[in-house]
Amino acid sequence: MSLRDKDRADAQFTIDDGLGKILGQWSKERDSDIGRLNLSRSAAKLKPEQKRQLIERLAEISLALLFVLQEESANSGE
Repeated sequence: MSLRDKDRADAQFTIDDGLGKILGQWSKERDSDIGRLNLSRSAAKLKPEQKRQLIERLAEISLALLFVLQEESANSGE
């Protein structure tokens, strides 16, 4: 998966309200053990399709963070 794929930049990602709430809660505490525990508990209650969407959104978030780190590193000359 390329971080610079032009098709990825234009993609629209839809999620249902339940997933939106789960991701919203996680985003407020994602760097804590409690945040990870709550995300795991929430994911365990999801239907298979919802779990797939959650995994895809988390992957996109991770790729976005990697992209930012890569760009910052390139811009600082490292």
